[in-house]
Amino acid sequence: MSLTFQALDVYLHEDYGRPSTEFTLVKPAPPSEPLGRRSSLKIRLVPDLLSRLVLATGESFREMEGSLELVPSDELRPIASANKNLNQIGYIQYFEGDDSDGVYVMYALIPRLQFNDLVKAMHNGQVPLFITVDIEGFNWRAELEWDNKANSFLPMVSIKFLVAVAVFPRKDLSDNSDREQFAELMPATKGEVRAALEATAILMKRLSNTLTWATWLIAALVAIALLGFH
Repeated sequence: MSLTFQALDVYLHEDYGRPSTEFTLVKPAPPSEPLGRRSSLKIRLVPDLLSRLVLATGESFREMEGSLELVPSDELRPIASANKNLNQIGYIQYFEGDDSDGVYVMYALIPRLQFNDLVKAMHNGQVPLFITVDIEGFNWRAELEWDNKANSFLPMVSIKFLVAVAVFPRKDLSDNSDREQFAELMPATKGEVRAALEATAILMKRLSNTLTWATWLIAALVAIALLGFH
C-alpha cells in the first residue's frame, strides 16, 4: 500500500570518526580499523492530499508530525533486515504522544548513488516534489487503515522520489511565434548537430580559399609596388 508525502524541510547529517568520551594528551595508538563516516538525510514531511490513512488510535494522520531518515548503503539493492530474503528497505513506526498526538518516523536504506544524487539536488534547492513509500501491513476496506495499536512497526518495501530537473514555461502551440519559441527550448538532435558541423566545414573551406586568394593578391600588389619604386 502506498503513501505519498511532500517535504517540508531537509537536514543533512554527517558524522566522522568514532564517538569517544575520553580525552588525553598522550599520543593515541593507531586505530585497529579505519574511521567510519555516517551520513543521513532527515526530511520533515506531510502527507499529500491524496494519501488518506485511518489510525486505530483515532488520531489524524495528516496533522501528526512525521519524518523520514534516508541512509546510504553500498549495496545496489539494500535490505534493512537480517533476513536477506525479505524485500524490506526500511520501516514506518508509530510513537504514542503524552499530551498530544503521536508522531511517526520512517527509515530507509537507499543505494549510495541515489543518496548522493539527492544530496546534490537538495543543495541546489531541488527538494523532492513527492515522496512515495510502499508499506506492508496496512488494511484496506473503505479506505487505508493502520492498526497501530496492534502493530506500531510496519516494514517498508520501496520508496520513490519525484524531483523536478527542468521547468519550461507554458506555451500556446496554436500560436506560431510560441511554437518557434518552444522549439528553441528543445535540445539539438544528432542530425541537427551533424548538419551544423557539415555547414561549418564548408564555410571554413570557403574562408580558406578566400584567404588564399587574398594572400596572393596582396603579394602581387606588394611586388608591383616594389618594382615601381625601383
